[in-house]
Amino acid sequence: MMNITVGIDPGLSGAVCFLYPEGTIDIFAWEGHAKANALISLYQNAIFAAFVEDPPMIPKGHVAIHKLQRNVGWWRGLFMGAGIPVRMIPPKEWQKILLPKRVKTETTKTRSVETVRLLVPASWDYVYKPAHHNIADAILLAYYGAKHWGRP
Repeated sequence: MMNITVGIDPGLSGAVCFLYPEGTIDIFAWEGHAKANALISLYQNAIFAAFVEDPPMIPKGHVAIHKLQRNVGWWRGLFMGAGIPVRMIPPKEWQKILLPKRVKTETTKTRSVETVRLLVPASWDYVYKPAHHNIADAILLAYYGAKHWGRP
């Protein structure tokens, strides 16, 4: 049965979240292409869809952006090659819906960590400080995909 929703923060310190219909999650830190490929192959028949964050092309560091966009493309190709529907989600799209606006000085990383703990109680074991924003983003992408793009 295809019912797992996958959320991916594609950064070099990114994470992968498998969100199950009952609200439980599995989190995997980015450990390279070989492990990610094996992981997706293992769960291929159970995945409903994948939601990959597609960050904007900000010209702060050309090498960093190049590596990030290469990861985004790699994830997209992996899912397409496995026959799994994949949707690229710009950060502003899911953040506008899921992250509450509060104090202007508060970063999206802080809001992401706080929000995921409210929306997905299973995240408490994985996300408990601002440094875990990459995990929080992966979980929120899976949550956003399941809630706003439908899941059987």
